[in-house]
Amino acid sequence: MPRSRTRPHRLKPRHVKLLTERAVLPEFAEARGYWSLESSEEFREAGWGLKGTKAPPRWLRPPGLVIPLYAPTELDLGETDSCYSQFRPDRPAKDDTGRARKYVNPIGSQAILDCNPAGYGGDLWFDRDTPFFIVEGVPKGDACWSAGLPAVSIQGVWNFTSQNEQNYRELLPDLRYLPLAGREVVIAFDADAWTNADVRAAARELGRVLSRGTGGASKISALRLPDPEKKTGIDDFLARGGGKESVLELLVDLSELTEEKGSGLVAVSDIKAEPPVCLWEPYLLRNTLCFLDGAPGVGKTWIALALCSAVTRGHELPMAWRSTSDLGKTLIPKGNVIYLTQENSPSRSLRPRFDRLGGDAKKFFVQTMHGTEGSFMSLHDLEPLKKMVDEVKPVLLVLDPIMNFIGEGTDAHRDNEIRPMLSRLMTLAEEKSATMLGIRHLRKAATGTAVYAAGGSIAFSGTARSVLTAAKHFKEGVGPVHILAHAKGNDTPMGASLEYEIVDQGKDAAGFYLADFKWKGRSDVQADDLISDKAPAPAKRTQSDAAELLVRQVLAQSPKGVLEAVVMTAGSQLNLTEKALKAASKALDVVKEKVGDDWFWRLPRAVKRKKAENPSDGAKY
Repeated sequence: MPRSRTRPHRLKPRHVKLLTERAVLPEFAEARGYWSLESSEEFREAGWGLKGTKAPPRWLRPPGLVIPLYAPTELDLGETDSCYSQFRPDRPAKDDTGRARKYVNPIGSQAILDCNPAGYGGDLWFDRDTPFFIVEGVPKGDACWSAGLPAVSIQGVWNFTSQNEQNYRELLPDLRYLPLAGREVVIAFDADAWTNADVRAAARELGRVLSRGTGGASKISALRLPDPEKKTGIDDFLARGGGKESVLELLVDLSELTEEKGSGLVAVSDIKAEPPVCLWEPYLLRNTLCFLDGAPGVGKTWIALALCSAVTRGHELPMAWRSTSDLGKTLIPKGNVIYLTQENSPSRSLRPRFDRLGGDAKKFFVQTMHGTEGSFMSLHDLEPLKKMVDEVKPVLLVLDPIMNFIGEGTDAHRDNEIRPMLSRLMTLAEEKSATMLGIRHLRKAATGTAVYAAGGSIAFSGTARSVLTAAKHFKEGVGPVHILAHAKGNDTPMGASLEYEIVDQGKDAAGFYLADFKWKGRSDVQADDLISDKAPAPAKRTQSDAAELLVRQVLAQSPKGVLEAVVMTAGSQLNLTEKALKAASKALDVVKEKVGDDWFWRLPRAVKRKKAENPSDGAKY
């Protein structure tokens, strides 16, 4: 987007009158460089994205007022040209959506924080005794400066964020460099902030951002203008004779704005609808808190690292909707990852596996939590975590396991202690446009619904927007397989379960134990099935029946024999005891042979043929 150069055009009398009626003094109007645009040709010269002789749309047609915008950081560098210009048509028309376009930005422009060049860097800019105002709309900011009130403006109540190269929202950089330390900051939106839920929500969110380390403001206030039903702005108030002191008398604490009045009911028409943004559609959402649950040994870390690898490379992951039979792929947004752990060694566990998965190690950041100075130990204090996030700007942040970050003195099973902590974590995720993925272990002998099977308060699953469950499942004719199931999805349809495998590849020359993680396809097994999957047969089947079925199916995979330890491991995954498995082997006449220090089991038919040839071969008991 080309910069807007200073124009030689003068303001037409109608626009001089307009600015006067908006309480903008000539010195601030001249410093900004307002100018009157009269023809379509001037649109093309100004770089408004109009091609050839194409006429502008009806809502973008002259005449009108051009409003140059200036970012504080650009002014600090001595830049005299505006970043770009807005256009205010004299006769606003409705666009294709039926909305009246009172102000129009050039095609391809991004939201910026604006400041009048005549006010930037002066005494008022740094005067801590004078509250600093944030308003919606450039003329309102100029009206503030004209009244002796330092101000910056945003172009829409929600436009204190902008879309970055990764297509997600982040805070406007200039907000971080305003002189707010030890100073009262006033969110001076129009009077309808007290009646319009969307404007009120925007003001509340901006206040939350400003109170959480963006400049160190001492107090966040709101401007309570009269006539809320008439959408009065601070420029209207000043134009009617209100002065600086009159404005300061209207300041109230922002908490008064956040309080709902009366019944608290809001018409849905006043709420801005926003589609959910996914990190891994439909399994994990952006800007929120999600969980990955599973018992020890099912590969939760492998799954988390596979996701981390995909994020650092911007690769695809499998996806499928539960309502369809298709299996497809979805592209994962590319970016940085933070992995915080107290259980996995970065050098012995995380780095070898991450390299095996093909991730970009330069985008993968870890910090072990062992109580060292400066380490992040508790979710009670998010400041250390915020510093990490601000430094790395991750798309994904993993807490493995999240219970280790609860902090001493907190009962993880008490809803009233956990929910506020998780709420703050969700707020941070939304503010930083990141997915917070907490890893949880399942309770011992967990039963019932998968979403409640992990340890701790129900607030964990209740707060999360998505919950995934990883477990081993006994598959008829195959044996134990790994399944990742979608246990909860608040803002998207439920995803189909996915089967995965972790294949041991032995030990390499450098001494690393190698394994490969692979996605195998979709599965019809649901999350609740994984939690109740305690036997390889229907619930009425006895322990001995289940043990016989497992032994028969495991040994059928290798007529030459299966290591006894493999059979025992498969049985333990289904809560079958060693005693039950050995009793089943006896009932099935399993032949057992000792090779070196290891025992091998095999089904009797294959062995009986061999024994007929050499009855002394092998030992059976």
